[in-house]
Amino acid sequence: MPEPVLMAENLTKSYPASGKLLPVLFPKMKTPRFTALSDVSFELMPGETLGVLGVNGAGKSTLLKLVAGVSGPTSGKVTVNGTIGALLELGAGFFPEYTGRENALLSLRMAGMSAAQAKDALPGVYEFAGIGEFFERPVRTYSSGMFVR
Repeated sequence: MPEPVLMAENLTKSYPASGKLLPVLFPKMKTPRFTALSDVSFELMPGETLGVLGVNGAGKSTLLKLVAGVSGPTSGKVTVNGTIGALLELGAGFFPEYTGRENALLSLRMAGMSAAQAKDALPGVYEFAGIGEFFERPVRTYSSGMFVR
């Protein structure tokens, strides 16, 4: 029986509801907290897909940050068996003056690939993006749809 590639166990994430100044001025005062995610649990098996839907403020991005390890839970546990690449903020880390090819190579290297591995993976990235000749142009010239791809 294969083991889950992702497990979330009783994930909760809360933040101070007040600004940063209140705890400094009144250190003994109990700071009110905002709970963005409360007691979320699930397992994701190899080959399965998970969709996260919800209204603004439902905790979708918070859950993704916890899973990606960008943020830690207030309580609970995330177990990842494999590698996660997070696209939490589309365009974060892209250089507007670099071409799509240059940004792709840089991203592949930052994801841990060697220069040779990144070069070998590039044709697949080009094909997947489906933006043709724009792959050789600066990403600042891309439409929003091209940028996402």
